[in-house]
Amino acid sequence: MLKRYFLILILLLACKNVGAETLRLNSGETLKGRIRAMDEQTLYLDSNLTSQQLRVDRADIRLIEFESSERSMTRRLGIGLFYRPQGNTEELLLKNWISPTDAIELLIAYKEGDRDLFNFEVRFNRVFLREGQYDLYYGAGAGLTSVSSTRGTRLRIFSGSELFPVTNPNIGLGIEIGILRESNTASTAFDKSNDSVTEQTFYNAVTARYYF
Repeated sequence: MLKRYFLILILLLACKNVGAETLRLNSGETLKGRIRAMDEQTLYLDSNLTSQQLRVDRADIRLIEFESSERSMTRRLGIGLFYRPQGNTEELLLKNWISPTDAIELLIAYKEGDRDLFNFEVRFNRVFLREGQYDLYYGAGAGLTSVSSTRGTRLRIFSGSELFPVTNPNIGLGIEIGILRESNTASTAFDKSNDSVTEQTFYNAVTARYYF
């Protein structure tokens, strides 16, 4: 008996889908509604446009967004690179999200050669605007730097944007601008006799991270 009712239910659903109105979307058009069913070829949607159920070919759909599944990076760890073209500097970047909008980062750079280099910086950033797959953020950082055994400090304020591609939301690609202030390092000494030389400069950088 239960099997018979199950078969009747399947037939009713199938008949309802067959009676759905077929809709073909033009380029750039969007459609909002409740998804009733979906397979690899077709999507069935309850829309305010009509009392009938709409049937849309998956081939006409470029993007499906779910309002109830807002992107959240809380407690996720990102590992990547921070590259500053001005100084031709590459730094290892670790980013840990502590809330939906706040994150703590570590920047580490190490290089051996004619001038040994070691940088260590702690940063805090906060997302102030989220637009689709983009995060706009601002923040500040402080750390230590050492060039050829001469040690100094660094301070930074910055703002930037990070993109999470729809096809791979675990990847974050970003650009950043800000002001960097470094003091008492051989790399910024205009006058070798001055032991407290300070350099302050605007900078730009690109970032790439993979989140786990």
